[in-house]
Amino acid sequence: MRIRKLVTASALLALTLALVLALSSCGSKKNNVEHSHNYIPKVTKEATCQSEGEMTYTCYGCGDSYTEVIPISENHMYRGEITVEPTCAKEGLMTYTCKVCGDSFTEAIAPTENHMYEQSETIEPTCSEEGYYVYICVECGDEMRDPIEPTGVHVYNAEVTKASTCVNEGEITYTCSMCGTSYTEKTSPTGIHNFESKVTTAPTCTEEGVMTYKCATCNEEYYEPIKSTGHNMSGWAVVRNATVEAEGEMESHCTNPGCDYVETQVIPKLDPPEPEPEPEPEPDVPPEEEPEGN
Repeated sequence: MRIRKLVTASALLALTLALVLALSSCGSKKNNVEHSHNYIPKVTKEATCQSEGEMTYTCYGCGDSYTEVIPISENHMYRGEITVEPTCAKEGLMTYTCKVCGDSFTEAIAPTENHMYEQSETIEPTCSEEGYYVYICVECGDEMRDPIEPTGVHVYNAEVTKASTCVNEGEITYTCSMCGTSYTEKTSPTGIHNFESKVTTAPTCTEEGVMTYKCATCNEEYYEPIKSTGHNMSGWAVVRNATVEAEGEMESHCTNPGCDYVETQVIPKLDPPEPEPEPEPEPDVPPEEEPEGN
């Protein structure tokens, strides 16, 4: 701020009084006693920046007085007014105007550094990292962040890192998707076997087979019977033809490998042929007469 020295009327009065007391004397006598004036100054008209003032000196003993001119003052009576408001980043302006003569000058007002923040976004905190409320100054764009404490709450994703079996424990790993923190939990055996089947005894036409089920993990096994297949018979084939005198025979064979089962069936005798009927006698036919004239 611009500073101007102001010489006040009281300071001028004190200076003048000291000078008068040191140098002045009445120069007259009363009752053969010399009287020395003791003048007391008083400002009877204030000097301003536009007009002279007046200082009146009066002797307090005899009342004698005289006046002196007070020169025009170089000290204006300034009144300050903010003509440009400062902001957080820009200077303002203070205008000083003399209320007597209108003289004026300006001085810069430093930026206030008091931002006008408005919340623009929120960066959410995670389990281990701070979040922020983000504020932007509408005047200068300055950014301020107000921290939000970490939540401490993990967001876990589960993954089977070791599968449990019928007899062995498994393992599930839980990993936080935010910070990578992880832990594991055991899983109980399933009790469910991984059986694989195999025909260990093949069934035949008349005998059951055996199906063996064996767990690929723990080798536990059990068995189940396989129903016999039964014969797979071929069509009937004549092995001996029937005659009138003797029966015939036909056979059907099981076509399954290794089976020699045979079924037979009798072919009934043939019926004897019927006797041929005797020919009927021919009727007697009279001889033809020969025509005459031969």
